[in-house]
Amino acid sequence: MQAENHDQGTGSGRKTENNQCDSQNGTSRLESFTSQSKSTGNDKNSVFDANSTCRDSVRKNDARSRKRIAGKILRQLRELQQAHLAYVKAHEKHLEVRLKENQKHQRKIAEDMQKLENVILQLLQEDEIEEEVE
Repeated sequence: MQAENHDQGTGSGRKTENNQCDSQNGTSRLESFTSQSKSTGNDKNSVFDANSTCRDSVRKNDARSRKRIAGKILRQLRELQQAHLAYVKAHEKHLEVRLKENQKHQRKIAEDMQKLENVILQLLQEDEIEEEVE
């Protein structure tokens, strides 16, 4: 019975006539596959290729994502600034109205107090005149 030269599914070589594995022949077959593969110039054992277009697209997507997020934050900041300025301006107008009311009240009270003082002084003068007459 002759031994067949075929692969036993291990990929390590062929059986010889005496059922021994021909590892040298198997190694040469593996070398032929590795020599056929093309090198990209990068470390074949590395998981990520730094020059990979996939990685570049991830970086671009990350940059776009950061820009989109920064744009949303900037828009929120500007809306917050506008809302704050609107509030401050409205409050300022309210305070100006209150200040004018306060100043008007001060003038009126000062005038009323001056009138009362004049009345009191007039009464005192009248009393002095009456005392002198008596």
